[in-house]
Amino acid sequence: MKKKIRAIQYGVGPIGASIAKLMRDKQAIEIIGAIDLDPAKAERDLGEVVGASDAPWGVKVFADPQQALDLNADVVIHATSSSLAKVMDQLLACLEAQCCIVSTCEELSYPFRTQPELAAKLDAAAKEWGVALVGTGVNPGFVMDKLVLTLAAVSQRIEQAKALRIVDASQRRLPLQKKIGAGLSVDEFRTQVKAGVIKHVGLPESIAMVADSLNLPSKTSAKPSSQKWPANASQPNTSPSRRDRPPAFIKSHAAFRKTGRSWFISNCRCTSGQKIPPTPSPSPATPTSASPSRAARTATSPPPRWW
Repeated sequence: MKKKIRAIQYGVGPIGASIAKLMRDKQAIEIIGAIDLDPAKAERDLGEVVGASDAPWGVKVFADPQQALDLNADVVIHATSSSLAKVMDQLLACLEAQCCIVSTCEELSYPFRTQPELAAKLDAAAKEWGVALVGTGVNPGFVMDKLVLTLAAVSQRIEQAKALRIVDASQRRLPLQKKIGAGLSVDEFRTQVKAGVIKHVGLPESIAMVADSLNLPSKTSAKPSSQKWPANASQPNTSPSRRDRPPAFIKSHAAFRKTGRSWFISNCRCTSGQKIPPTPSPSPATPTSASPSRAARTATSPPPRWW
């Protein structure tokens, strides 16, 4: 019988629960344990915690991470926080247990520019214990970075790239709605942005990933920059969990600038059920002499202007 991949689910929130149910359907994966510090989940059966129709699974949720890691898993599926600094101890413990890691931590998707010291520490630990770790997801990890690079790979020359993502958070989990500031007044929103509470986690990482992959210079004038601001909604908030709050939504913008010009522009708009105002047409692309990737240099297709 073919050996299955022994997996531990680290974090059983909305995202972790969805991942656990997906892994349950994979014949190649065997879930051997889970980790969550929430007393309402710890010491219970994982299938019951995630609300699976075929529960119980016979898989225990541990409050003590080390007890789960002692089960000798092949991989830990990590979904606890967006902040790399907050999950460093969790990740290092998994690496020390000689477990590979797949994490939803947005700041782990490409930390080499934004948090180089933490990235180097994780890289050294992974090499020491002979395992690997990766931060990935739909975004960051694909929509606003890897997809751009995939399209660039078949292009001979890149003049300018733009990624636009629109998300209706009204039917999404409450932590995401809180993260984008849904239900806050404009003044409250700006106060929390200034305090660093509200931010588009992962957007600078996406910008840096694209810039490095396309060989853009890593000079001071070419560092990723980002902005975020609220906008008035044209429809009432229909979110079940935030319906009693004032409507609002967040627009995030980041650009990788070269010699004062935006070369890669990335926009993400997260609403809480409102209609998004129309976006003005972009200005013509500005040519650049940025060196394309190896794949781009060998391609023969005409250069795109906007994606």
